[in-house]
Amino acid sequence: MCANVMLNELDHELERREHRYIRYAYDMVILCGSKASARQTLEHIVPYIERKLFLKVNQEKTVVAYAGKMKFLGYGFYKNQKGYQPRVHGKSKEKMKAKVKD
Repeated sequence: MCANVMLNELDHELERREHRYIRYAYDMVILCGSKASARQTLEHIVPYIERKLFLKVNQEKTVVAYAGKMKFLGYGFYKNQKGYQPRVHGKSKEKMKAKVKD
């Protein structure tokens, strides 16, 4: 079975568990209401991914973090009156400036 089909199965499982998530190709963010909930979700979803779908989870990149402290696909998330909004992350801007300068 190809990885894309397996990831679609993961999408269905997350929806069945009523998780809010963002996935782009093989990268994913699962949104939780609290740090405790995020840890519990991580504890349960990693075995599902590895044992049922036979996909490897990168433990170095897998973290529980506050939305305002994370970077996903070059974007950070910043809280304003409308809630959390994506914005190009500062590190991504600096990286682009360095490439343009070269």
